[in-house]
Amino acid sequence: MRTVVLGAGRMGRRHIQVVRELELDLIGICDPNLDTLALADKEQGIPIELHYPDAPSLFKEKQSECIIVTTAAPTPCEYTCLAAKQGANYILCEKPTAISFAQCDQILESSAKHDTRLAINHQTRFMKQYAEPKRLIS
Repeated sequence: MRTVVLGAGRMGRRHIQVVRELELDLIGICDPNLDTLALADKEQGIPIELHYPDAPSLFKEKQSECIIVTTAAPTPCEYTCLAAKQGANYILCEKPTAISFAQCDQILESSAKHDTRLAINHQTRFMKQYAEPKRLIS
């Protein structure tokens, strides 16, 4: 599956590692910080031809099926909506997903409009203080 990781910071580099472990086809990484892209290359061996300083230029050149958004606020909303619009089948967005309820609505509307499957990474759902109330309510 052709996959892109937007954001090459600590979390983005972890996702790059997982993409490779899953044997997905990593076709690009994006980060406006060139030093961060260089670190991704050093740690993960990402060739420079897969480095992009911004999402629009990456999407202009590459058509991906899966997009992982790991950027810091306020860009996740913009990038998630852009990914849906460019035709991604699947988007995984790390937190923070948005900086307002309006942005959350925008993300949901864009995903629905473009028939994109959206997942928000909330690993805390497995923690006892969250899982137990859910179990009791269920």
